[in-house]
Amino acid sequence: MESAELWLTPLLLVPGVALLVMSTSNRFAHVHSEIHDLANHKHEKDIGKLARSLDKRSVIFNNALISLYLSITFLALAGLIGGIAVIWMGNIFYIVVGLSCLGILCLVFASLQLIRESMLTLEVIKQHCSQIEKE
Repeated sequence: MESAELWLTPLLLVPGVALLVMSTSNRFAHVHSEIHDLANHKHEKDIGKLARSLDKRSVIFNNALISLYLSITFLALAGLIGGIAVIWMGNIFYIVVGLSCLGILCLVFASLQLIRESMLTLEVIKQHCSQIEKE
């Protein structure tokens, strides 16, 4: 692996992860708004089931966001250490690859969390639809 590839490769993944952070935090904010809306309609029946689903979604979003932030941290550290290694220390290939792998593992975990959240979102939508049909 050439010296530029050593520190640039992990950094090439950061913009994609950043897009996931933006969309995930936007969806998390939407859940927050839904919870506030639910708080204003406490007197309605079946609200507890919706609140539990929104609570589950918020936990999953939080886990996904933390994992995405960790992914960016590991990828940035891999790039930084790779850059320093190229300048001063020669080859510390395995440290950079290890940090890159940690960043990618965090990205995989976050993606799995987002899949779980999408399935819960469908459940919430179905609950909303059944509540509307009852009215």
